[in-house]
Amino acid sequence: LKQRRSLYNLLVTHGSRSGGLYARSFSDHIGSHKSSVGLFMTGESYDGNQGYSMVLKGLEPGFNANAQKRFIVMHSAWYATPFMVEKYGHLGRSWGCPVIDPAYAHAVIDTIKDGSLLFAYYPNAYWLHHSKFLTTGQV
Repeated sequence: LKQRRSLYNLLVTHGSRSGGLYARSFSDHIGSHKSSVGLFMTGESYDGNQGYSMVLKGLEPGFNANAQKRFIVMHSAWYATPFMVEKYGHLGRSWGCPVIDPAYAHAVIDTIKDGSLLFAYYPNAYWLHHSKFLTTGQV
């Protein structure tokens, strides 16, 4: 932020029940297979079933606070690559996790793990008017 530049510009998947080409429906319910909007705090990294991954803690009750109960983590997969878009015209879908290209997973996760803020945005009117971070500006 101090240098006012982006370190990475990557494709990120959305949940399988959030929409087709574009995510349009969001949830914080367990088993929804939808993405969640709002502010998350990044947690520790680990090697899991999906490879190198990072815990995400949702900070907005009603929008993403169940992220840990839902096992919403950042991880990588083959279906989040430019090749996938070239071959099929779209990325694959996750069960609600933000999934990134395996070629960048270690670098991205190591850069933002352990206490960074991750913001998942969509112009959802209800969330825009009820998010404590958007309406009060406090973190």
